[in-house]
Amino acid sequence: MVPKRLILKSPVGMRSGRWIKRAGFFKEIGLVTKHFMPNSVITPDSSNAVQVRTQAMISWQMKGVDLEPRPVQAGYYQSEVVRTPDGWKFASRDVLLNGLFKVKAVYGPVK
Repeated sequence: MVPKRLILKSPVGMRSGRWIKRAGFFKEIGLVTKHFMPNSVITPDSSNAVQVRTQAMISWQMKGVDLEPRPVQAGYYQSEVVRTPDGWKFASRDVLLNGLFKVKAVYGPVK
């Protein structure tokens, strides 16, 4: 199977209905995700804003079936962080990943 590429653009993060539904499905079938974020490069835009590029490697584990972590996606998060009166906050976050995005591509049919 040829890996796919995901480019997700979001003003605040992945809190949309699609991602919440996916998280519920993962919980229902016992799939645990782990997001390894080993390196971040922070580049100042100004005294009140920075660009942050963070490497990402995502693995899946299936409870009761296969506890071996399976690396399924890799890429990076590109974020803009701004200073507010309440501290630093994400203004935007783009997620750019390559890999497998369907559970059946890794574990076969599960439901």
